[in-house]
Amino acid sequence: FFFKQKTAYEMRISDWSSDVCSSDLQDEFNGNVEPQTYSAMSSRAEMGFCYSSSGDIYAMGGVLSTTYYRDFWKYTASTNTWSQLAQFGTTRSSPAMAFDNDNNVIYSFGGSTSVPAANSMRNDLYKYDVSTNVWSLVSTSGVTPAARLHASMVHYDNKLWLFGSYSTLPAANTLSVFDISTSTWSTLGTSPYPMALGTSMVLVGTEL
Repeated sequence: FFFKQKTAYEMRISDWSSDVCSSDLQDEFNGNVEPQTYSAMSSRAEMGFCYSSSGDIYAMGGVLSTTYYRDFWKYTASTNTWSQLAQFGTTRSSPAMAFDNDNNVIYSFGGSTSVPAANSMRNDLYKYDVSTNVWSLVSTSGVTPAARLHASMVHYDNKLWLFGSYSTLPAANTLSVFDISTSTWSTLGTSPYPMALGTSMVLVGTEL
């Protein structure tokens, strides 16, 4: 389901038509930035979020005024506690995140790194290994999605499904698919409804 203003749109994966868009993979982590360490998560907006099948919530980055963050947190529902995990390699706001419950890893795509956000959008894909508490850049091939922020991403059938949001185009209305087994991006199709800021996408059965 895609929500735009007060309207919800439902689209089946098989309903998308073929279309192509591309952009270059962005750079890797900046290892020279000082760590951001806090005793508790500070107030901010535009964080990346995802959740595991056990109900735990993961939150990363964000921005408050002109200050960008790269700290990474886990909320454990069973104990009602937050704990800080390995920080992301660069400051990042509004990335698309998804939890791969099959492999116990988290994926983060895109977002912005500084003000103005429109000039610092990324299209890189990173993976967080829950068992080792380590972030790493994912090497990809194929039709890489355009740099963007505020996109929505879900994991299904060993693939990442990425849609919508503000990008280098007026609005991103293509559905991009990342095959985890082959590390390959492809474009499945185009929605008739361009989606900009605040795109939301969920998986219900086999439907997005």
